[in-house]
Amino acid sequence: EECLGKPISRCRGIKIPDTVTGSLDIKDKDGVNRLYFFERLTIGQSGNETYILIGFSKKEIYKNVTQKLLFNLSILIVVLFISVTLALIFGNRYVLSPLNHLIERTQKIQAGDLNPFKVDSKLPTELQMLSTAFESMVLDLAKKEMDRDLAISDLKLSEKKYRTLFENMTQGVFYQNADGKIIDHNQRALALFGLTKNQFLGRSSLDPAWKVIHEDASDYPGEQHPSMVALRTGKPV
Repeated sequence: EECLGKPISRCRGIKIPDTVTGSLDIKDKDGVNRLYFFERLTIGQSGNETYILIGFSKKEIYKNVTQKLLFNLSILIVVLFISVTLALIFGNRYVLSPLNHLIERTQKIQAGDLNPFKVDSKLPTELQMLSTAFESMVLDLAKKEMDRDLAISDLKLSEKKYRTLFENMTQGVFYQNADGKIIDHNQRALALFGLTKNQFLGRSSLDPAWKVIHEDASDYPGEQHPSMVALRTGKPV
């Protein structure tokens, strides 16, 4: 709520790149590290722009992933310790080589490689179990990443459908912020009011330049307009 009607850079200290879509990895004003995804919308003429901005706490995003990774890395450390001892008996062929392979796999996972990998059936039983645990973790991470991408895609599609409906509906629609200032409108609203975009945006029902009257030609004060009553009471009018 503290950002309504204010530039995001002044309200939250976020500087959005001059691109249509993108993401930001920043430490927010409240001290929380967040991933932000944004999309720029041009409403009407060029230069009149706004943004859809969604932030997710990185701590929450990676919490479960980090716990699983630490758990599996702890198992790997134990296996490594045991394997060094066994390597003196069984040699490089049966122990050190498979372990090196698993270590490389772990590094790929840490680097973000979530492609599925077939567990080598020739590995010793313990190492097969460890490798299977890693691959299970990889599948889980890949699914979460896919779910996230689908959610973002659905959000963009919904916004596009909303924007199309908003711009093409026959009813005139405009938005007012908490202070009553008009911050958005469709073309039908301009046609109904007989005003230009510049005459419409940034004004409120209380603007003295607007002379509004009832059907009987009596004065219709701005504070009595339905939108202003709704903003003041929090109830539909």
